Amino acid sequence: MQPLWQLSATEQAIGISSGAFTSADVMDSVLARIAIADKDVNAIADINPEAARQAAAAADIAVSRGDPLGPLHGVPFTVKVNVDVSGLSTNNGVPAFQKIIATDNSPVVQNLVNAGAVIAGRTNTPEF
Repeated sequence: MQPLWQLSATEQAIGISSGAFTSADVMDSVLARIAIADKDVNAIADINPEAARQAAAAADIAVSRGDPLGPLHGVPFTVKVNVDVSGLSTNNGVPAFQKIIATDNSPVVQNLVNAGAVIAGRTNTPEF
């Protein structure tokens, strides 16, 4: 079987909801891949592996309880630092803007969260 980080979001969601693997398994695979690849590409600007793993574990608890699941339940995603994520810096790639903290999720992030996806990290963007 191919590594879980290589599966499409649809394949990940089906695997998680069917119990073939867990959101934690997928998140661990994604975080391991980031640890290897980001050294060369420097794409990840902000990552909190502990928070990402906690979100994946919460998704797995919902599966085990039989809760209704969204179409992207437990699937990790990243979002650029120019898109609002509640409680995180939206610096638009500008170090001087690091203290600008989003109070709410942007609509696209909120839609992903509503669909059950979990944030794995934030990606870089060039200044303006």
